[in-house]
Amino acid sequence: MEFLALDYAFDVIGLHKLNCDVLAFNQPVIRLHEKFGFKLEGHFREQHMGENQFVDIYRLGILAREWQNTRQAMLARVIQKLNRRITNNEYRNHNC
Repeated sequence: MEFLALDYAFDVIGLHKLNCDVLAFNQPVIRLHEKFGFKLEGHFREQHMGENQFVDIYRLGILAREWQNTRQAMLARVIQKLNRRITNNEYRNHNC
């Protein structure tokens, strides 16, 4: 999904840059964005009020040229994962 969203943002809409703000405690999402080429651009301390306490926000960003540099490697990973799923589903279907 992230791959398609980035392709759409840069290749269809023609954005120059894309930013996202992530709650600091959501490390899995931060790592996911970094895998796709996002860079940490800012740390906003106590920016968001969560359940009775303030939470830090991290801003990550990616430029169109950075996405183009990362895109081929990410496409190969997406295809590899899809192939594994297809193979696993075929294996399950044969063993029913």
